[in-house]
Amino acid sequence: MKASFLHRRPRVAGKFLIAACAVAVLFVQAGYSKKEDGVQTSSDSSAQAAKQEITYFQYPDNPAFDLVYLADKLGYFENTSTRPKYVGKIAAPQIIPLVGTGEIDFGTRMVPLVISAIASGADIKVVSAGGETLPDASHMKYFTHKDSGIRGPKDFEGKTVAFNSFGAYAEFVTKKYLSQHGVDVSKVNWLVVPDNQSQQALVTKNVDIAIIHPPFSGAAEADTQLHKLWSDWDEDGGLGGMAPYSVNGAFARANASREGLRARDCEGRQLGQCAS
Repeated sequence: MKASFLHRRPRVAGKFLIAACAVAVLFVQAGYSKKEDGVQTSSDSSAQAAKQEITYFQYPDNPAFDLVYLADKLGYFENTSTRPKYVGKIAAPQIIPLVGTGEIDFGTRMVPLVISAIASGADIKVVSAGGETLPDASHMKYFTHKDSGIRGPKDFEGKTVAFNSFGAYAEFVTKKYLSQHGVDVSKVNWLVVPDNQSQQALVTKNVDIAIIHPPFSGAAEADTQLHKLWSDWDEDGGLGGMAPYSVNGAFARANASREGLRARDCEGRQLGQCAS
């Protein structure tokens, strides 16, 4: 994803910092408490600030290239009425379902997961754009051993493919892409392997193909024993790699500002009704 290439792309880093600030503002809007209209003196304002009530939003403690963590580390939530409250590590496929049930208030995952949740009736609103797949900054990459003979989609049949989890973006996009190329995905052996172990699994030939995310995909790409097949950008032009921020509907309604917590059209041309 775009954020994974900060060390190589200064302009992207600048845009990422701006985006972090924007996301912080968005989250502050969600936690804003409506004040009574009327004229306030400076002493009133000072007293009010001293009594400021903080609204905490529950958020996964999965440090990564995430705008919420970046905004928090840079102090963008300071002197606001909103703060993140990290609730522990949460498996990636569970983040959006837990936003839907209200067990966490905000979350960011890939578009296919968000659309599936909303289509299933989850009380979720998309409120901001997040990660974006680009040609030179992909969300995930596909690798095989250099002497495997695997080079195209049809070669996946009968092979073992390592990926991060069932129900996540990697499974959805890969199966769709393979099916479009005439592959019987039921003939592929899908094996859950953590990203930080996938490169070694390929080197030792315990798996035939591995779908690896940053930062581990960078090390795999530099490994001369491996061959890069393609990235998710090659599969759908980045459509599925967007990772919008979603909020639990009840939390948004309970904590909306006067202007309202508006659902933002994060790449709305692709999201369609899910951001309406």
